[in-house]
Amino acid sequence: MDPLVLKVILTILLFFFCFGFGLLPVKVGLLKILRQRAAAQHTSSRSWPSLVLCFLSCFAGGIFLATCFLHLLPEVRHNCDELMEIYGVDSDYPFAELISCIGFFLVFLLEEAVLYFVGTHQAHKKGKPCSRLVQILLLALSNFIRVFSVSCCSRCTGIELPITAEPECCGLPTGDNSTDPPIVMGFKPHAHSHEVRSVTLIVALSFHSIIEGIAFGIQSTNEAATALFLSIAIHKCVVAFGLGVQLARTHSQQMRMVFLSIVTFSMMTPIGAVIGIGVVQGQMHSTTKDLVVMLFEGLSVGTFLYVTFFEVLLHERDNEHPNFVKLLATLCGFAIISFMRIVGHGHSHSHVDEGRDVGEALVNQNASSFG
Repeated sequence: MDPLVLKVILTILLFFFCFGFGLLPVKVGLLKILRQRAAAQHTSSRSWPSLVLCFLSCFAGGIFLATCFLHLLPEVRHNCDELMEIYGVDSDYPFAELISCIGFFLVFLLEEAVLYFVGTHQAHKKGKPCSRLVQILLLALSNFIRVFSVSCCSRCTGIELPITAEPECCGLPTGDNSTDPPIVMGFKPHAHSHEVRSVTLIVALSFHSIIEGIAFGIQSTNEAATALFLSIAIHKCVVAFGLGVQLARTHSQQMRMVFLSIVTFSMMTPIGAVIGIGVVQGQMHSTTKDLVVMLFEGLSVGTFLYVTFFEVLLHERDNEHPNFVKLLATLCGFAIISFMRIVGHGHSHSHVDEGRDVGEALVNQNASSFG
């Protein structure tokens, strides 16, 4: 199949997967089930839904790790070497690794800047402690929400995630738990603050989605596009599920707001993919296009390194589930991409090879004209 057609199909699938998992908590009445579980005062938090989410998160982390080191980074090295040869640059400096590290720090810087400028005002207005939030999240959705929401929204700004549209609280009620008792919150935040914090959460999550989409869109082979689709799809579906839980709890009476927010988040990765495809298909000189693609690929390596270690593996390692299970899940994700790399190794050459031929022709033409 033509790589462009495949990327278009996979981009559409990414949108529907993300949208479906984002609406899942709203449609299946998950919040009521979670409140019942919290009211029942379970002593063990190692329930199978939490374990499954943890397994999927670590599985996605393994896929991201393998994608970084077995697909993207070798491709960046290859493209960089070819372009250096085309432009006559003779140096042993690790430019590919440098660009990847720049991508890592750029994502780190931009994410913190977004969280700071969007969330500083609310942080000064309402500086609720994160410990109360973490307790609620552990009761509600175990470890996963803590990983993808607490870390994204309150790591640097100190603002709490939007979780208080319905009267809920950290402490569990005593007495009869046979019905569906409310969990009473000690304060009543304003609806406007909920909306601002929800926008903060969506902006923080959408930023990664756009860059991941660009990384997907610039791939030139079916093998690389499929590997990235697999890793991004799993990651985005799990994140969308957590986002759906948060928005449903915050805006339980504003389903239109929940729907539009999930649609917006679901569109971010396809938008990034369209940008990446536009760069590859754009009408520009071949070597210039290859240079732009190589830079995007290098920055994408840094992005996936950030997501793998800062957003997935680091937080999952500290939760209550057995670390051996997390290691097994990570190895499974890594092994799948490794196997795909072995099977498709012969078809993974970059389109920079074509640019090399063009560049050599231009060099020869210039040399003959001066001769």
